[in-house]
Amino acid sequence: MSNLRDLWYDWLGINTWLFKKINSLSNEHIYAGIMKKITLLGQVDLLPYYLGAIGVYAVLSLLFKLSTRKGGIKYHIFMWINIFIMLGAGLVSTKYTTSYLKEYFSYPRPYVMLSSSEVIQLEGQVTKEAYQSFPSGHVIIITVLIAALWPALNENFRWSGIFAISSVAWSRIALGVHFPMDVVSGFTIALIQMLLIRYVLYSITNRLFLR
Repeated sequence: MSNLRDLWYDWLGINTWLFKKINSLSNEHIYAGIMKKITLLGQVDLLPYYLGAIGVYAVLSLLFKLSTRKGGIKYHIFMWINIFIMLGAGLVSTKYTTSYLKEYFSYPRPYVMLSSSEVIQLEGQVTKEAYQSFPSGHVIIITVLIAALWPALNENFRWSGIFAISSVAWSRIALGVHFPMDVVSGFTIALIQMLLIRYVLYSITNRLFLR
């Protein structure tokens, strides 16, 4: 079993090696401070603010659409209904998936697995989460948000969303609380679930609203 883990999780040592390389950069004070700020983008406590801001933007965009009288109101409403359903379904489903995987695998965080001299640990240690490294919940949350909002984003904002996901993933390693495999898996798990939700949702709502 440990040999299998070495292969799929640790990439025969590359996962740990890459963690040390990225994490070692946090020796620099200003860089570490930036990483602490970036990681907040995936903080679960910010979800009410995210959802509130998205709701306000949705209403304002609809009012703007009505005021310009350019048409496409039905599709615009349809798009935002789908976005909010995807947000709700995505956040709920990934929450249960994340909880199950963290408990099932119980993989140690870097500061547990490695010696203190090998890890620059800049986030408070929570005892009950010491063996919940896989997958990264922060990366999952930011991925769900960007994936749900994707239809409403223009090209520049889509690139910004990709950058936000990558930055949060990098910050989790920089702060010493996740291995690269944890953040890669978090992104992959969230993306697959969101694509499945989108496929099912659009199959249903297309029939109901866009006949």
